[in-house]
Amino acid sequence: MVTEGSNGHVGVLDRAVHLLLAFQYGETALPLTELAVRTGLPKSTVRRLANTLARYNLIGTDGQGTYSLGIRLWELGVVSVNGRLPLRMVEHYAEQAAADWDETCHVAILDGQDVIYIVRVASTRAVEVQTHLGQRVPAYATATGMAVLSTHPAEMIRVAFSDPLEIFTESTPPTVEKLITRVEQTRERGYALTIPGWQPDICDAAAPILDRTGHAVAAIGIAGSIYRNTEERLHQMGTYIKAVADEISCDIGVLFR
Repeated sequence: MVTEGSNGHVGVLDRAVHLLLAFQYGETALPLTELAVRTGLPKSTVRRLANTLARYNLIGTDGQGTYSLGIRLWELGVVSVNGRLPLRMVEHYAEQAAADWDETCHVAILDGQDVIYIVRVASTRAVEVQTHLGQRVPAYATATGMAVLSTHPAEMIRVAFSDPLEIFTESTPPTVEKLITRVEQTRERGYALTIPGWQPDICDAAAPILDRTGHAVAAIGIAGSIYRNTEERLHQMGTYIKAVADEISCDIGVLFR
């Protein structure tokens, strides 16, 4: 719902952004009435904003009062990611990793306290990791998140996160200081492990993809069922995925030289 800013004023741009953010994963379209409820805006305002956004393909409309997110948003997202990480190249590495281990491979970028899956290559197994492309997950509870955070100084992590941290499984760090300890272990080892991860039946290993300055622009990880992957095998995955991440990092350094 749209709320007033510190000066008591809600601008047109604020309303437009909240309208876009009203859509959730899996929702192909929403009626005008539902958008008005979610944003707290009058129907007339929602209709006016949606029609303006539709002119730029940021929102789609059927002309009958039902709206969907526009394809232009996806195009802008691809442009944003490709500016720091060439997706086509990274997808090739993710496909190879998924094939080598027959497990799901993710590439994720950090956004605030979360990581977002920008590449997902599924395994061929009957019981598969239940994640989706574009999904936002807590960075402190995932291997990909801790891999990215491993290049961040402790003070930056203390600023970004605060206690208490939400607990998802028994391996979730409950405090920021515990998170920093896990991040430091990741930095020393070169890859992150979660056993289980933020889902109770999933474990994963991930390593940071670095730019030329040594800062993580993303992480690549392998995730699978905790019931078929021992801790020993997960460490093997970690060693493997670190080598993959290092190779991607070298390629990025060449491309963005």
